Amino acid sequence: MNKLIIGIAAFFIFASSVYSQTLTWNKLTLATSLDFRAVSFVNQNTGYILGKVTGTDTIYKTTNAGLNWERISIPYELNNFQFHNSDLGFGVGNSGNVYKTVNGGSNWQQINLGNVYAYNTLYILDSNRIFVAGTSIFYTTNSGANWNLGTSGAAFGMVLSFDFKDSLNGIACGRRDSLGLKAATVFRTSNGGVNWTREYFTSHTEFKKVKYINNNLLYIYGSVTPTTFDVFGKSTDNGNTWTFTNQTPPSLYESIQILNENYAWKFRRTGQIYKSTDGCLSWTREDSTAVMLWSSSFTSITNGWAVGNPGAIFHYTNTTYVTKESETADNFKLEQNYPNPFNPATTIKFHIKENGYVTLIIYNLLGKEVEILVNGNKNRGSYTVKWNAENVPGGVYFCKLTSGNKKEIKKLILLK
Repeated sequence: MNKLIIGIAAFFIFASSVYSQTLTWNKLTLATSLDFRAVSFVNQNTGYILGKVTGTDTIYKTTNAGLNWERISIPYELNNFQFHNSDLGFGVGNSGNVYKTVNGGSNWQQINLGNVYAYNTLYILDSNRIFVAGTSIFYTTNSGANWNLGTSGAAFGMVLSFDFKDSLNGIACGRRDSLGLKAATVFRTSNGGVNWTREYFTSHTEFKKVKYINNNLLYIYGSVTPTTFDVFGKSTDNGNTWTFTNQTPPSLYESIQILNENYAWKFRRTGQIYKSTDGCLSWTREDSTAVMLWSSSFTSITNGWAVGNPGAIFHYTNTTYVTKESETADNFKLEQNYPNPFNPATTIKFHIKENGYVTLIIYNLLGKEVEILVNGNKNRGSYTVKWNAENVPGGVYFCKLTSGNKKEIKKLILLK
């Protein structure tokens, strides 16, 4: 028994010396030099990428999670696109043009809204209700057969993101930088997008992303100025009031994804990828791609895509995620995983008595790090981690929980 304890202690002295962060995004190779400006995945396997070239655009489509890609040339220039399912998709362009496909991008119908606006943002609420926006908002309630003007004009501002909590109540965000006023903007509707109210935030430059977490809780992310601070906003009363927190250094982001109350990703134009597990309050660099990243798409908390130029595609798959179960914990404790033995997934529960920096790491018998499950600041409480060891060989592993000067270890057995 004493030998076993000494062996485990010696094992973790060695393990601490080989600690390093695991990069989680895999690059896919596609023989093209096109600039990829938009990506839209409708499920784990089926997705679309928009490649830009002067005069016409190219869409790449996969139905097997990026193993193979079908190239589709279209005679239009799109600024952005989004798919609702594997068949129905919409695109937006310049000179008042909107585009629709009902066969997975093979053919596109051009619809002119009778104006000269450029559209860069779109949101599909369901198969019938779609919103497109630039310095105006147009919407349809019959899948694009007819379009209605919600609001427009330079005084309204540029719309960059939408979200709805139900068929009537929605929110949008963006910026206004005309008519002598530079400000981040928030727009709200309570009648399905027929009318929108707006609010200016002159201490900020733009809001890039807005997300309903639940009926009353909203997150918003933007910048004070592009070169000083990012800003994260939180509202607990459906957007009536906001609390803002400045974050530095500036991320110079092109795309941000807020997945739920805890998890978010942002993608820098200089290629870095950052992840937050505490609701956008702090960020950890997950990867550095050395290419400009323009767009991202997630189908779940564990499956995401990012694209950029030239011809850059990155895929994130990770079935490990952390859920906070309680705001309180009486002691520091790492519970035994369940089931154990397991194949291929198991659940690990731990308790943190005080706020602080927490790591939860899996090691093999040689003391080498296998996977980092938790690595960041956590508030006091009880947490559950699901670890999928599908790509790990069978054998004995050790799970080590560390918070401050406290440590605890559990033995895990993976049967294959």
